[in-house]
Amino acid sequence: MNKDRKEELIGCFEGIDDNAKMIIYPLIDNVVFIEQQLDDLKKLPFVNINPKNSMQQKPTTASKMFKELNQQYNNSIKILISVLLKTGEDDTSPLRDFMSIIKEKYAND
Repeated sequence: MNKDRKEELIGCFEGIDDNAKMIIYPLIDNVVFIEQQLDDLKKLPFVNINPKNSMQQKPTTASKMFKELNQQYNNSIKILISVLLKTGEDDTSPLRDFMSIIKEKYAND
């Protein structure tokens, strides 16, 4: 597991209460794991091409796994961001302001 990335993410949640940390920290472990898996999958081909007919192409298992892991990753990040935004309602920082703008912008997607 990438300890630097894990510490970076944990640092974002230093201000939350201990009960929330018990829930967030395992999620952070999962996020770091999924990031590593996605990086590994990016090195693999995503399309199999029929050597006899290049117009016939099939997605590989790696592309399917990437899609599923990427969805899990995005959902986990959304949870982490929502916790971060809720715990920091009293505090205002440029990052929280920016994340609020992004959240509002993509809320309809």
